[in-house]
Amino acid sequence: MGLSTVALRRGLTARELELNQPAAPEIYRDMLPVTQSDASLALNGDGPVVDWVLRMWRFPAEYELERVAERGALDDRLATAFGEASADYHAAAPVCSAQATVSLRIFWRSWAVSLRSSSVQREPPGSRNGPVPPIFAGRDAGCLTHKR
Repeated sequence: MGLSTVALRRGLTARELELNQPAAPEIYRDMLPVTQSDASLALNGDGPVVDWVLRMWRFPAEYELERVAERGALDDRLATAFGEASADYHAAAPVCSAQATVSLRIFWRSWAVSLRSSSVQREPPGSRNGPVPPIFAGRDAGCLTHKR
């Protein structure tokens, strides 16, 4: 993922907004330029654009899945509902192949099972403890980040 230029970061920010706003419009509001004038930075100011940010609603931390799990409220019913809602959201998105949809459903269900069966896991499988499992065929991996 190339983030070395303002244009690349703008494109990535716009893509994140495009992907997430339909499912959570109350959270993903819009994107704003970070501008620079003299020695200060401003949101949506008059100077040249030096970066881009998403403007999002900050929801209460107790709604975060990690906090729900910490207080013991992530039961089988909620974990299953979360996994199915996530899989349904991704299944409704443009898909490169049926196998990619099935793989994604398996990935999130296995993550929900790991949350229920161990202490709180902060990241999906493989994100910090090694590579992400090879659940997508080579050409399908691009479907997750590139519009076709």
